[in-house]
Amino acid sequence: MITPSSDVMSLWFIFGIICGIISGAIAWAKHRSFIAWFFAGFFFSILGVLISAIISRNEKKCPKCGEFSPYGTEKCEFCGYEFIPSESEDSKFTLNV
Repeated sequence: MITPSSDVMSLWFIFGIICGIISGAIAWAKHRSFIAWFFAGFFFSILGVLISAIISRNEKKCPKCGEFSPYGTEKCEFCGYEFIPSESEDSKFTLNV
């Protein structure tokens, strides 16, 4: 026998999985961890999805060609432009979640 509370719990669980997948996919597109953001979306549902949509990309933009390269690279992988390491970039705390 299914009680109303078990129906609500199963729907909440399914909703959490859907939000987790959406949150993880958005974060993965921004070169962030899919697994970590899946759990953020699962546990925080809509809030996790919104935060994953708001976070910045884990990349820097090349001033020569406009393409994005991951932080920590010395050269643009598209045009070969050599990035000048700045003091603010070296001391910047990046959370790769």
